[in-house]
Amino acid sequence: MIAKSSLLSLALVLFATNALAQNYQLINGNAGSLVQQSVYQLKLGASTTVHNFEIMGNYAGAEFALNNFQPNVSTDTILGMYLFRSNDSDTGAAGVVAGLEARAASPHTSTYHQTDLIFRTSNAISEYGVERMRLHYDGNLTLGTSTHSGYKLDVNGTVRATGFRTEAGTYPNVIGGLSTNSVGSGRYGATIAGGGGGGLANQSDNNYTFIGGGAGNNVGAYFGTVSGGLYNLIPSGASYSTITGGYGNLVRGLEGFIGGGYGNVLGAYTVSAAHYSVIGGGYGNSVGENATDTGNYSVIGGGQSNIVTYGHHGVIGGGYNNVVSAQYDKVPGGYNNVASGGFSFAAGHNATAGSTGSFVWSDSSSSCMSSTLNQFKVCATGGAWFSNNVSALSFTDRTPYPYDLKTAYEAVLSMRRLPDGQYSADDPGRQLDHASLTPFVRAVDEDGGEGRNLSATVSAQNEVIKDLVVRIHQLEQQIAMLQARLR
Repeated sequence: MIAKSSLLSLALVLFATNALAQNYQLINGNAGSLVQQSVYQLKLGASTTVHNFEIMGNYAGAEFALNNFQPNVSTDTILGMYLFRSNDSDTGAAGVVAGLEARAASPHTSTYHQTDLIFRTSNAISEYGVERMRLHYDGNLTLGTSTHSGYKLDVNGTVRATGFRTEAGTYPNVIGGLSTNSVGSGRYGATIAGGGGGGLANQSDNNYTFIGGGAGNNVGAYFGTVSGGLYNLIPSGASYSTITGGYGNLVRGLEGFIGGGYGNVLGAYTVSAAHYSVIGGGYGNSVGENATDTGNYSVIGGGQSNIVTYGHHGVIGGGYNNVVSAQYDKVPGGYNNVASGGFSFAAGHNATAGSTGSFVWSDSSSSCMSSTLNQFKVCATGGAWFSNNVSALSFTDRTPYPYDLKTAYEAVLSMRRLPDGQYSADDPGRQLDHASLTPFVRAVDEDGGEGRNLSATVSAQNEVIKDLVVRIHQLEQQIAMLQARLR
């Protein structure tokens, strides 16, 4: 740092040799090399200036230097400083408003110096302002901290940027918002994490990609991902896939998943197909088709046109047009259904199932289908109970049997119609007087209501009927004997 006494000596030389009648005074050296103007201007190298301080010259090296001649320079020795001062005549405030300082980064040796350049601004407290930024001896830059780090830029604080790019190797890429996103060419670690907005862009083109911002999207697979909405996509082999953003969607196979609504797809019409699948978003849906492995491990889990088609593990779990088409099938989701004859199941409205494992159900109303193999159909139109008030063509069950004929007769005789005024022709639950039933045929519903044990009823009736058949036979024999005597 230039000592205050040195600056004072220079000032004394200038003013002591200045002739009052002149606009400037030459001090040593060539004519016009040092000039002090009458309007508070100082110039080195010429006799006129338009600036308060100006250096002119044609020397190829340094034209201005601050030299520090103190011995034993150690770490943090100040080697020189520019100070920008203010002297506000309105407020009477005077002081440094900014500064630029050179400081030793390590003790000097006979072979090298390490020097940091420090940028200061006023905080209305410290005489020389506060350090805001430091350019270190090795070209690394720190903001908000004076501590040297191993990074070219180290910021202690929050950064806000309208764009951000870094594309040099080993493995970087990372790009930020628009202008005009991308990656491609030699690729590698990729990323993007910024939107394309109205200019659309995004893209990438493979290796470890990701995007994380909305608009044109794309990716090009390998590690895949998108996580931003609008046109989406992913191809080239679709490696580890994803999407999780809505609108165009696609994927085309391998590890799959979508998780956003509108176009959906996964593998449709490009052979190799949907591999480890899922969709989890509504509207176009799809999954496999057009041969090769097609549906692979499938799912869908979102509503509208659905499909899957040509096995493998199937499912759908969303309503509207449905289908599936073999291997482990399923559907649950209503409307057009199908499934089609793997281990099947279809459900509500037009159903079908297509046999093999089947189980159809349908209604509201017309169509149902599947006939045999492992069936279990239903269809319904107002019928079928699987509970207490059961009506059915056939059942197989483990039937309780009455202890003896007395129990059987008592059970059968205890079944009475409700009296007029309580009986309802339209409500099977209000036809039988449950309170009159014996314990053998009485049942209690899950909600605590009284009912009838159908199996016990059948076995009691069976025993009574067999006993009556025997009695009738005996009576017929007795009648025949009486008739023979009367002849």
